[in-house]
Amino acid sequence: MNAAAKTARPTRPGSYLGNAIRSSTGMKFVMAVTGLALLLFLVGHLAGNLQVFGGYEGINAYGAFLKGSPGLLWTARIGLLAALVLHMWAGIRLSRINKAARPHAYVVKKYREANWYSRYMLVSGTIIFAFVVFHLLHFTMGVVFPEQFALRDPQMRPDIFRMMVLSFQIPWVAIFYVVGMTLLFFHLGHGVWSLTQSLGIWGKRFTPGMMKVGIAVAVVLAIGFASMPIAILAGALNDKVQPAATAQVDQH
Repeated sequence: MNAAAKTARPTRPGSYLGNAIRSSTGMKFVMAVTGLALLLFLVGHLAGNLQVFGGYEGINAYGAFLKGSPGLLWTARIGLLAALVLHMWAGIRLSRINKAARPHAYVVKKYREANWYSRYMLVSGTIIFAFVVFHLLHFTMGVVFPEQFALRDPQMRPDIFRMMVLSFQIPWVAIFYVVGMTLLFFHLGHGVWSLTQSLGIWGKRFTPGMMKVGIAVAVVLAIGFASMPIAILAGALNDKVQPAATAQVDQH
């Protein structure tokens, strides 16, 4: 037995799995799985929110259903929070792994396949996270514009419709949300393609097509979400707003 074999440390059970997860490949896999979960949430969230174009009944009934299903609601919230935290953790760690593998920057950088926004995924993701925090404080917790958060419709349900209309009639709020959705487009434009590669969903021969699919998904989601503040700011839903007298404020 040589000296190297004598001094080698025994491998602990589970260390292979731990090392695999902490590797760059493992980080990409974590980002892909959590990214897919967040993407599916965005699709469902958009489908629910687009009901605002039909007036207060649909969107308020949707909100009342969620609020009346605390088990479902909190399971989704906790799951999404875990996915978001893991997604950010993996992204930051992957960035550090890449920098450690390349401690000295190239004098001249040449990018073959990467588009320009794919090189700033960490930046766009960080800004989107700040946007998500504001969104939660606004529509979920009622910290921003609490007087709107307390509104109730004629059926005494949370008046999500009126809250959205009043909020997006404020120019800076509408613009802030549109900017957030623009950043979401850039993040998803690369992210959708990247997760299919990390999960091995498609082979290399489908790579060009999946890039286009990623862009298409990003465009649909970004335009869908941005259409609401833009339409409301333009006054397109003013005729669907109930008279102010019918919106009761919860005093509790």
